[in-house]
Amino acid sequence: KIDIVTWDPDPAKFICNALAPAEIIRVVVDEENHSMEVVVHDQLSLAIGKGGQNVRLASRLTGWTLDVVSETNYNKALKEGYQSLLSLEGVGEKLAAELYQEGFRSALDLSQAEPEELMGIEEMTEEKARQLIDEAISFIEKKEEGEALVEEAESEEPVEQSEENEGAELEDKEVPQAGDE
Repeated sequence: KIDIVTWDPDPAKFICNALAPAEIIRVVVDEENHSMEVVVHDQLSLAIGKGGQNVRLASRLTGWTLDVVSETNYNKALKEGYQSLLSLEGVGEKLAAELYQEGFRSALDLSQAEPEELMGIEEMTEEKARQLIDEAISFIEKKEEGEALVEEAESEEPVEQSEENEGAELEDKEVPQAGDE
């Protein structure tokens, strides 16, 4: 089977053409990392293709790293990111919205920022920017510690005794009887 892909000088449009017939809702371009996040209308398997073939070919055609996600998962990630901003001390609805508009979609994004990058936000000072970044770093560290503890707890398997061993142990020990003291 041969597919013909219409070339476009805009890499995002070219990706949309390459992943057709999947319905592309949004393409988030990261020029710095030469990658794109492609959001499809809950047609993930159609966009990815059998064994990831469509994404692999589109990536080779364009030279960009592609991450294809469903609209549902994309929206969920955006909501979780916004909630993580609201979880930071000193961040209310207004500031969270401003941070979000400036491209800081989560506490993780904010933790990787430089104070100068926050100066475009209304009433932002360098000191307040540093405090926000420090708060975001602290939040991420606590979150990672919590996840590590959960993973550790899940990896510890309860020690189980087989029914045969339980009986053997009882035979080896004296079982106290009622009235024995």
